Amino acid sequence: MNTPLFIVGASNVFVALLCIVTSIPLLKCRVKRNRWYGMRIRKAFVSEENWKKVNEYGARAIIRSSVLILVMGLFLSIASFFINFSQTPNIVWFLIPTLLSVAFILGAIVQTLIWSRHLPDK
Repeated sequence: MNTPLFIVGASNVFVALLCIVTSIPLLKCRVKRNRWYGMRIRKAFVSEENWKKVNEYGARAIIRSSVLILVMGLFLSIASFFINFSQTPNIVWFLIPTLLSVAFILGAIVQTLIWSRHLPDK
């Protein structure tokens, strides 16, 4: 088994599950406006209605991205039993999954920002 690759895969699975679990209350509109938890964009603080819409949409986007991260993490965890570092460069198996995970989450946030443009400013 390739332990470092397994750790990368397991870390991706953990991060994906954490994002999904923390997004569920936002998706169900159970979080009131606050300073700490939720989608922290300007449009969300305009009104309670905007807060709910932005957080529901953002939670869906985060969950979709997290599913991709989860699949990637499961793939890496399983692949760790078949791939030796002597066959491939080390950095590729650490850097690419990490950058992809960050890109997926940032993509969900940017998608929410773009979507929120249609919401009222007042």
